[in-house]
Amino acid sequence: AGIDGAKRQFWAEPSIAVEHAGTSANDASYQGDEQVITLRLKQPLWTGGRLTGNLSKAEAEAIVAEAELEATRQQIALRVIQAWSDVIAARSTVAAYENSRDTHTRLLDMVQRRNDEGATAKADVELARSRLEGVLADLASAQARLDTSLEQLRVLVGRPVDPAAMVTTLQNIAGKSG
Repeated sequence: AGIDGAKRQFWAEPSIAVEHAGTSANDASYQGDEQVITLRLKQPLWTGGRLTGNLSKAEAEAIVAEAELEATRQQIALRVIQAWSDVIAARSTVAAYENSRDTHTRLLDMVQRRNDEGATAKADVELARSRLEGVLADLASAQARLDTSLEQLRVLVGRPVDPAAMVTTLQNIAGKSG
């Protein structure tokens, strides 16, 4: 719009004026209608470079605006990439804690059976249970980080995100480059 406005300044400026002429009946210069319509075209002969300067300024402002827009696009893309990376990392952490939970659950069951048979002390069962509870707390924290990361990514891309599809996409990308 700035460029268009600067280009229009080079054009002639039309104007129209309608006036009422009060004349006497004996005035020979005004015969007939008392309304006078004047059409004008105004065009400056020399502006000292103002018109060209305004056009150059408008073109430079458009280039700057486009560069700022591109910088904003890049910033958003980097934020999306970072959010995607956070989701992948959080999902991997959750998977690791789920494996650890399964292992600790099996170990607790084994220690519990051994305790029931009298082969281990009750303290061993409590220690195994305590370690499982610690893993469950870590798993809940990792799941919360995953949920937060997914929500941040959803806000950035403007639609729900499927973490399983993200992993598949990442594996496909890694398979193509390797």
